[in-house]
Amino acid sequence: MLSLAVTAEADQAREYEFDIPRQGVETALSTLATQTGALLLFPYDLVQPVDSKPVSGRYSVEDALAILLQGTGLTGGLTEGGVITISRAGEIGSQGGMTMVQDHNQSNGSRATTKRRGLLGMLAAVFSAGVGAQEAVDIDEGEMEIDEIVVTGTNIRGIEDGPSPVIVLDREAIEATGLSTVEDLVATIPQNFGGGPNNEIFGTTRNGATNSNVGSGINLRGLGPSSTLVLLNGRRLSTSGRGTFVDISLIPVSAIERIEILTDGASAVYGADAVAGVVNVITKNPFDGGQTSFRVGNVTTGERTEYQAAQTIGTKWSSGGIIAGYEYRSQNRLSANSRDFVDLPENNDLFPESERHSAYFNLTQELLTGIEASTDVIYSKRKFSRKQDVFAPFDSSGTDQSIVVGGSIEADLGTEWGLRIDGTYSHADLESSSISIDGTQPDIQILRDSSLRSVSAILDGPLVSLPAGDIRFAMGAGYRDEELLGSVDTELSRNLFAVFGEVAIPVFSSENEQVFAKQLDLSASIRSEEYSDFGSTTNYKVGLVWAPIKDLTLRSTFGTSFRAPALDQAREHPSPQNFLFAAPDPSSETGSTLAILITGGFNPELQPEEAETFAAGFDYTPSLVQNARFSLNYFDVEYDGRITDLGSQLLDILPNPDIFSSIISRPPSIDAVNTLVSGPGFINLFGPFTPADIEAIVDARVTNVGVTKMNGLDFEASYSRDISEGSLILVLNGSYFFNFDQQLTSTAAANDIVDTIYNPVDFRLRSGASWSIDGLSLNGYINYVDGYRNNLTDPESNVDPWITVDLRVACNFGSRDDSILNDVTLALSVRNLFDQDPPDIGEPLGDPLFAGQGYDPENATALGRFIAFQITKDW
Repeated sequence: MLSLAVTAEADQAREYEFDIPRQGVETALSTLATQTGALLLFPYDLVQPVDSKPVSGRYSVEDALAILLQGTGLTGGLTEGGVITISRAGEIGSQGGMTMVQDHNQSNGSRATTKRRGLLGMLAAVFSAGVGAQEAVDIDEGEMEIDEIVVTGTNIRGIEDGPSPVIVLDREAIEATGLSTVEDLVATIPQNFGGGPNNEIFGTTRNGATNSNVGSGINLRGLGPSSTLVLLNGRRLSTSGRGTFVDISLIPVSAIERIEILTDGASAVYGADAVAGVVNVITKNPFDGGQTSFRVGNVTTGERTEYQAAQTIGTKWSSGGIIAGYEYRSQNRLSANSRDFVDLPENNDLFPESERHSAYFNLTQELLTGIEASTDVIYSKRKFSRKQDVFAPFDSSGTDQSIVVGGSIEADLGTEWGLRIDGTYSHADLESSSISIDGTQPDIQILRDSSLRSVSAILDGPLVSLPAGDIRFAMGAGYRDEELLGSVDTELSRNLFAVFGEVAIPVFSSENEQVFAKQLDLSASIRSEEYSDFGSTTNYKVGLVWAPIKDLTLRSTFGTSFRAPALDQAREHPSPQNFLFAAPDPSSETGSTLAILITGGFNPELQPEEAETFAAGFDYTPSLVQNARFSLNYFDVEYDGRITDLGSQLLDILPNPDIFSSIISRPPSIDAVNTLVSGPGFINLFGPFTPADIEAIVDARVTNVGVTKMNGLDFEASYSRDISEGSLILVLNGSYFFNFDQQLTSTAAANDIVDTIYNPVDFRLRSGASWSIDGLSLNGYINYVDGYRNNLTDPESNVDPWITVDLRVACNFGSRDDSILNDVTLALSVRNLFDQDPPDIGEPLGDPLFAGQGYDPENATALGRFIAFQITKDW
């Protein structure tokens, strides 16, 4: 059986930049073909069980092939027609039947392939007649299948080297970590901050919203989980908790092919929420065969045990394919009394108990020549329980579930133009109850129901041919509606309509390169959205890619982004409460001022948060050091009109009139006073008064007053080389903040919060080494979180750096006929190998939620050493 993947014609003399890790030869060859624009022909059953060598650096296609196939018993070459052929050493071609293998790269929710299947019967006849691969390449390549991908950050097919920085965790990298959840995987990225919703410490963290479903969000740059857009196959998801974040813990890892993380603003492409960046989780595509895995793990101190089992099965045919899978995962609770550094009552769980069932499904089918339809479904249901005793002891439990149904139709319109129509339905609901253990507090019932429906159409293709290549263009429109229901809420909803466009302009390329201009690409995108509840917003982004010499590529972007208010923020309070009391005020002769405080996290006058983002950096692949790569990226974000709840700052408002002038009315109008005191939510905490006695009104509802300015550097390096019969790969990824200035209001002084407790630290690093030989692999990682200040102690104290080591050892037995170990992988992983406790933070003052906690859950975890064993069988 012969397999082919086809792109544009490759250049025999040109050198290309490669970064192909050690993996199955089928995947490695497909990657090489995609990167070089070559037609690829190879005996499918011959290379499937064979592992490749890593290829990193700048090589010709033939030199890269020689490295990739070293020690595999295979040989390859590049014909004059730009076709890569693979055979056993000394053999040419293959006889027998043939099947087409397409690399349906699912980025941005699209498989983005241009189909030309008219040649299928001809090729089958050619190869069944015994014609070798070297002879078959004379067939007109213009009639063959062209495979173009859409990467995260653009709607244009074929843009493989965009201006925005993107971190990719492919399947091999995911498995090498030894981690089994999306939240744990994302937590390893230094650009992600742990603050916000996570399943540690009562389900509530200082910098996140109340997390009633013990879910987990993503918080790139520490700008908040609602400022990071999370996509599944390029599609939006309904929110969880209080409607402020997407719960990534409900996505089964066994369904994931890769995770793409764009660390740059992208509202011009995707709309709301893409301020800090975009995380696109991409699921597996149909394949022939199946995979079964079982995993068990436990902490070495305490009772946190984890069980996970997964089954995936798929099949492909000439015009499509199907894949389905199931994953079960259970974890028991980890009590606070199992950790010496935590001083909390016994009725506190550091981690909750949970049990999750997940299922996923994908079907791809060619309907007519050049028209392909696909649909995918992911469903998860989780039960959870936890004990918490901060202000009072509660026993909480509940169920949350989510479903995402996506469908798309892609049509080849000819002359490289394509149309993609995409639709999504996403739903998440939560039922949670908290029962007072001692009966001193009322029981709490929480019901949340969130749904999202969207449809979009995108047309893209080449506009004009230039000496450097085609100007490529994409335009489209989309509609989305969102709903949120709750136990105390009325039905909340909004809808929006969007139009958008992108253009990519090649100025210089290998076709017309000049001195100090090996490559120069310009790009621009714009998106306008009209919301039903607060009006319209328009955002743009421009980008530049410039390679002055062959080893160096410079990149830069500038754009605007925004975040829309949450549905339960931009509305009238269902039961407003306005308090009259004597507020502390040192400027008053009596030491206090009689004021009305307007409270509640609701404000129908809220507007979107707005941001300007700038990024600039470079990639350097030195010719003198083969297989080495260095990247540096500067980022700068100015985030205005941030939605802030000032009710928690009550004691600071009147004593600081310069800072809070935008929310203080002094003296207030009599009409405004009369309206408030006569309303149903007025509560008098002062005593007898007349309206004229009231000296100020403080509007402490959520409002657009906050300002954040931040900048810093991301850096990455990698190096690989062969060692005897094996290979060694070294990687490093880090992030450093120069400043993280926050202003509580537009008139307040800037406060640099970096390196303070419960906030991002200035420096985070993850470095790793991977060594593999003959199916045996060893992966080690060092995680570093820099020290910082605890400014909530008196006097201020220092918190030490935190260093942990992760380790994974795996053995892949490969193909063994009639053996129980055939295609079996055994893996042992250890998280926090040396069982390093989180750094001691002392005893924060004025912080009752975290009193006695003993560590900072935003920058560390109390999990401790965790050992897991996993067995996986491919069949």
